[in-house]
Amino acid sequence: KLYEHSSDPEIFDTLQWLQTNELTVYNQFELQEKVLYEVYFDSENGFPYIKYKDCRVYYPIQYSFQMFDGKPYIVNFSETVQKPESPHCYEFGSHRVSRGDIIVDAGVAEGNFTIEHIDIVKKAYLFECDPQWLDALHLTLKPFKDKVVLIPKQLGACDSDYSVRLDSVIKEAVDFIKMDIEGAECESLLGGMDLLRKSNAKLSICAYHRQYDENYISFILQSLGYETSHSRGRMLFLHDPSIDRTLDFRHGVIYGERN
Repeated sequence: KLYEHSSDPEIFDTLQWLQTNELTVYNQFELQEKVLYEVYFDSENGFPYIKYKDCRVYYPIQYSFQMFDGKPYIVNFSETVQKPESPHCYEFGSHRVSRGDIIVDAGVAEGNFTIEHIDIVKKAYLFECDPQWLDALHLTLKPFKDKVVLIPKQLGACDSDYSVRLDSVIKEAVDFIKMDIEGAECESLLGGMDLLRKSNAKLSICAYHRQYDENYISFILQSLGYETSHSRGRMLFLHDPSIDRTLDFRHGVIYGERN
């Protein structure tokens, strides 16, 4: 009802879809098929893992898996959010990680973005502050320790016992920055202005966690000389505690590139 007179074609498409479908975060962009990855257990340490691109991707011991026929599985490891038409997609066209790149992966979780490119990157800086993921990440990244730097702190605008700035950690220019850190994206960009100025990086910064982050992120990047665009489609981020008041559709990712 709020958007019934909207002239935005993306919102119109979603409203049409919702006439006959259940409301979700991704709505018509939700992947309908289920790609299943069987879960195995490491006999040496007991950690669960899946096999992906010739790698073992580990999960926390207490992780809750989906069960099918009595066996645990991961459903859609990266398929739902990283299909080309997804509003959460980090890469498209020439806006992607290239061979020999130095990348930043902020908000690592199970490490799917880094693992997707680990064979071609020169170096990867990973930021993950969630304690439940750290032990699993160390196991996943062990075969690539010569090119991976894992920083177990929250990324932000200042340095403390719990947080760290991009500028404090990374002293070399980087080529690609992916940032998905639960609404701390603006503060973290401000904490990395020196890095952003000296880098000719491609940026994929999540903007859906808070209502106005798309505007704030775009303003920060443009002020640093980056041209910005956004991912296709809209998300309705139902996990935002204020979403029942704002009811706003959000672009998922802001892309930044220099001319």
